[in-house]
Amino acid sequence: MRLILNIIRLILWGPVRKTVSFLPPAFLVIIERLLAMIAYRLLSGRRELLLKELARCFGGKKGKAYIDRAVRDSFRIYVSSQIRLFYLPRLNSSNIARYISVEGLQYLDQELEKGKGAIILNPHFGPFMMIMPALGYRGYKLNQMALQGEPPWGARQGLDKKVYDMKFRSVEGNMPVKFINAASGTFSLREAIKALKNNEIVFYPSTGMGGTVFHPVGLMGRRIMLSMTPFNAAKKTGASLLPAFVINEGAMIKLKIEKAVESDTAEVGAEAYARILDEYVTKYPEHFAMYIYEVNKNIRMGGTPFFAGQEP
Repeated sequence: MRLILNIIRLILWGPVRKTVSFLPPAFLVIIERLLAMIAYRLLSGRRELLLKELARCFGGKKGKAYIDRAVRDSFRIYVSSQIRLFYLPRLNSSNIARYISVEGLQYLDQELEKGKGAIILNPHFGPFMMIMPALGYRGYKLNQMALQGEPPWGARQGLDKKVYDMKFRSVEGNMPVKFINAASGTFSLREAIKALKNNEIVFYPSTGMGGTVFHPVGLMGRRIMLSMTPFNAAKKTGASLLPAFVINEGAMIKLKIEKAVESDTAEVGAEAYARILDEYVTKYPEHFAMYIYEVNKNIRMGGTPFFAGQEP
């Protein structure tokens, strides 16, 4: 089964990616909906898990029809998020506005005028990776904190490594951003602080499980442990913290940047951010549902639960 999946991935990131990259965004929507419908039917285990988890999140506040639609739409958003990565090589400073619009850019500019850099809190929400070309091709100096390295089950070899390398070159290799490997521990934090002192932007995956210090906050009627790394870094450097969300609007993608989170302590800042995050994932559950599946899969591999009391 793994061999078959790897062959499919090779085809997708090879000839399929090159072909799709020449199609207009409006035509991609048709392909995305077709593939999402197939995935929804075939991946019954994933579908049932998401139905169960979203029912727990909404706790009876939303009916079965609403949750069913959110899960169905989550497959479309996930497929779309992957396919949009196919046309990264086409994006540049002259055409980026035709693919990704930005709302709230003035908030980012206001904070950068202070000269202390900005940490953008970018959760695993919708096509979240598209935040990099959205701002990079608009002239901003970007740094992305990301875990890079071998998977927990061992070093990639053979076809696994070939597939990973091809996807890495196609995605990270076409991003206008400097990657900071969060797996390097304190060194990565020093790199991020250096970038902030140069008045640059640092993206931090706010719903990720990286870091050593966490703070409990509410999300979708449940409790999660939020990494304190960006909030502590902001207090240490004076950098601003701005929530951002990448929203799939069909043929177009919209990046929405919120006002900076202000607080006296890192913990209060984390709680204030969690309230904004909660508003978005409650309004757009289909943009967040697949990440709930990913963290649930991580539990089965021995990882830390995302929701308090979450079981595989």
